Amino acid sequence: MRRLEDQVRSMRLKPWRPRLRLRTLAILIAVLAVALWAGLNIWSPTRRLSRLLQPDQPVYIRREAASALGYEIPSWEVDQAVSILIGVLDDPSPRVREYAGGGLAQIGPRAARAIPKLITLLNDDDRFVRFSVARTIGLILKSGTASRTEAVTALTRTLEDKDLGVRVAAAESLVEIGEAQKAAALLVAVSGDSDSYYHDRARLIIRRANDPRPFVAMLVKALRDPDGRRRDDVLQTLLLIAPPEVVRAALGSLFTHDDPEIRHWAAERLERITPGP
Repeated sequence: MRRLEDQVRSMRLKPWRPRLRLRTLAILIAVLAVALWAGLNIWSPTRRLSRLLQPDQPVYIRREAASALGYEIPSWEVDQAVSILIGVLDDPSPRVREYAGGGLAQIGPRAARAIPKLITLLNDDDRFVRFSVARTIGLILKSGTASRTEAVTALTRTLEDKDLGVRVAAAESLVEIGEAQKAAALLVAVSGDSDSYYHDRARLIIRRANDPRPFVAMLVKALRDPDGRRRDDVLQTLLLIAPPEVVRAALGSLFTHDDPEIRHWAAERLERITPGP
């Protein structure tokens, strides 16, 4: 009987336990490593786009690749993308240089080490490149960036660029990095420009400023402009960024102006904005 029980016990199924030899395990790990490396090379957007930036590619291909390097790049590839874009800033085509600046702008502060190179391109012959670079600096410059002083100096100098669009771009960047006082005079002047695009753009930049005080002082002075339409534009902007009591005081100060038309205008506008009893 006992022998029979021993035979039955020996016939019971035992769970299967896989056994891998050390050599087999090493081979599997090597295969997986190769597969992972191949996958990263095949699916890496940075590697794929960098191949499209080679000199033998058409300009439109290089241009779009430079722009795409700023979008949807995995976080672990951002530094590599920044290095590639810094090199692309030397591309012979101004359109590629322009779009490389845009790509860096999309990356943001992680592209701050590109600022020294971007500063040199503020003197580029192409106005679209200068525009792109001026805006990019404002979008990637961090408060603790080592080249901040050089960037502020370069942007301030760009306020005298021969192209109005470039000047406004530099002014907007200065406002964004906390240097609004350097750009206030230009933006207030442009807010009265006859070109509706730049007029609206300047007013929008002024409204978005974190510190509106430099603009308030300039706008209060502009209320004395002999052009009535210009005064109305200035007043509308002032109402958006200044406390009501500041606006009322500014209009009240015009009651003693030498020009009777300005005195009448100030009294009429003050009555409109002053709350009733």
